[in-house]
Amino acid sequence: MRMSDLASRPVGDLLSEPVMVETDDPVSEVIGRLVAKQVNEVFVQEETRVGVITLRSILRAGELASRKASTLAVTPPVVRSDDAISKAAKIMSNMRVRSLPVFDSNGKLRGSVSSVALLQQVATSGPPGKPVAEVMTPRPVTTDYSDSLDKARSIMVERDFDHLPVTRNGQLSGLVTSLDIISVMGPTEKRGRISKLPEPSSKGSIQVGGVLKISPVTCEPANDSLSVLSSMLSQDRTCSIIVAKGKVEGIVTLRDYVRLLAAEPDSSGPPVYLVGLPENDFESSQAKEKFRRSVEALGHVYHGIDEARAIVKTRSPEKNRRRFELQVMIRTPGEQFDFTEEGWSIAEVFERVGEKMKRLMTKPKDSPSHHRRPSREEIESARYSE
Repeated sequence: MRMSDLASRPVGDLLSEPVMVETDDPVSEVIGRLVAKQVNEVFVQEETRVGVITLRSILRAGELASRKASTLAVTPPVVRSDDAISKAAKIMSNMRVRSLPVFDSNGKLRGSVSSVALLQQVATSGPPGKPVAEVMTPRPVTTDYSDSLDKARSIMVERDFDHLPVTRNGQLSGLVTSLDIISVMGPTEKRGRISKLPEPSSKGSIQVGGVLKISPVTCEPANDSLSVLSSMLSQDRTCSIIVAKGKVEGIVTLRDYVRLLAAEPDSSGPPVYLVGLPENDFESSQAKEKFRRSVEALGHVYHGIDEARAIVKTRSPEKNRRRFELQVMIRTPGEQFDFTEEGWSIAEVFERVGEKMKRLMTKPKDSPSHHRRPSREEIESARYSE
């Protein structure tokens, strides 16, 4: 099944039972549900709305002992059972959540859809995919085995992360997640009907190495991305760490794969997918239009475009400033081209990729000025001719 065919299927095909809490439940009970169910978020119904409470929202919150579930809930855009999977995937990607409530046409809660349910379809949807290096986030932020959990928590809150690779003497030692940190915050102390939660403390905090329970899924940059996804799902993990010669080179999470489903092709012209562009942004709108025009022009030279995909990843290495990484794949009937650019301006990184695409139109096809990989058709042909 093509990714685009899967993305257009209705969400209602993949529903599961939602994990719910009550509006006036103390945060201690919310944490208990998250830990018991080993999930990233729970839902809370307030009249006709259903809010989402995530692990990160709890990590950010202060004075937890006095908080109620309703004070941490955020209401996501409405997803109905007949909406396309691509819509749910886009909301998950933008909100950085792994599940969403799903409603029927009358606004009644029908269930939930999870990233795992979506990605189980992706993992079995077709032939091998691209190398995981093209999907991963390179040079991920790490924490040291001897660092405090408070420090790991601060990084997660500031960077909006759920996973941190843990190193020891420069080598990968394990992984700490937001669920690990939440788990250490319990059990709670109960005095009468009052639940008391341990607040974070900079003094005497547990070391990160003290909560490492399981070995993370690891792979190498050249490993097939769909095989890596299958390994993550079969081992009930939410990420894989990419390692080369013992060093951490990257990390790929369920969200990185969900992004692939979040892309919606333009209805006219060649199939162009753009994922991760900031919405309601003038520069993004300009970049999107220029990219589509460049793809159309390239199609005239290479006798059509089978697929063009641009994935934007955003990092915040500096406070109040975002850095963009752009990964572009263009597949023609006979060739595939891959480009990567980074920069502080979304317009600039798209402009530089546009210049590379222009050079493809003016140089011989055997020019080494671009990264060319054989198309799937060439690979299959070579396989059967051996």
